[in-house]
Amino acid sequence: MNYRKYPILALIIIIILIITVGYFFRSETGKVADGMYELFYELDYQEFFSFYERNFSLAVDNQLLLPDYYQLGDRQNLKRPVMVAVENHPRSRPQSGIEEANFVYEVLSEGGITRFLPVYYKELPERVGPVRSVRDYMGELAAEHGALLLHVGASEGGYARISAEDVLNLDEISRSQYYWRCSERRMPHNLYTGNERIKDYLEGLDWQQDLSAYKFDFTAGNNPVANEGGLVKELDLFYWGNYLVSYKYNQTENRYYRYINNEPHKVDTGQQLIADNIVVIHADTNVIDDVGRVSVDLDSGGPAYLFHNGSKQEILWTRTNGRLTFFDKDYQEVLLKTGRTWVQIMPNSARVEFE
Repeated sequence: MNYRKYPILALIIIIILIITVGYFFRSETGKVADGMYELFYELDYQEFFSFYERNFSLAVDNQLLLPDYYQLGDRQNLKRPVMVAVENHPRSRPQSGIEEANFVYEVLSEGGITRFLPVYYKELPERVGPVRSVRDYMGELAAEHGALLLHVGASEGGYARISAEDVLNLDEISRSQYYWRCSERRMPHNLYTGNERIKDYLEGLDWQQDLSAYKFDFTAGNNPVANEGGLVKELDLFYWGNYLVSYKYNQTENRYYRYINNEPHKVDTGQQLIADNIVVIHADTNVIDDVGRVSVDLDSGGPAYLFHNGSKQEILWTRTNGRLTFFDKDYQEVLLKTGRTWVQIMPNSARVEFE
């Protein structure tokens, strides 16, 4: 008897079963049936689900009833989250690729100018930028996600933080093959990166699930509510340097539209940026040099606001085991609504107004 045929026969049977199950669980809308998705979830589904998504064009349903919450990594398609340092100097606008980020931090960099730190864990756009340098607290945020950090240069403290936190990063200064400069803008506002340049590098990495502590509620998007003071239609954030960020709530769409200095904040495609969650945290911020660079304390915690579904919630932020965490007044962890999340990190002295 030729026993060598058995492994081959078993492999053929397994392949047939996988294909059969894939077609069987494909619903009429092209989404994975709840039962199959739950199974994937329990079995660390990323590797399983990516096979079905590639081969059967299945989509993820945001309203599947899995556990009470999920974390960023539970919906991760990239082998590692990717964070990009994107500048926000007026000459850098409109930016590229921020609209596709799953999570975005905005924090002061220097001279009253903020930096965006978009995080991608499902798909990396073909063009993201303009890419700029990082500061030490930006390295902290990259480490929080276990992200691959894309940047060009860093402050002295930034390099020290990247090294201390062992942040995987691609610095354009030494790894220029992962970036390009466009001819439509002048330096330093013309450096970009994107999926085509990064995909082979990402594919060569081991799987690293997003490490952040943020939790998302599957049901939060179904029930638009207003706080006791009524619907919050507009939010104004007054950063240093006469820089104003505003969000206006669209009740029909149950989402927020973003503005800079009272003008719609649009990317290079003409699309206005939107948010499903807005978290505003105050952190101790101090100018540390003549250039206007700042230090931002992301360890001490403090008051914060959460805006979603048209409501305002006063919350607390803290840092636990190197991860930002949000709590309500009863010290219960706050669940965010599924969707795009912006975290606005502001100086303690910065003003927040809403109506």
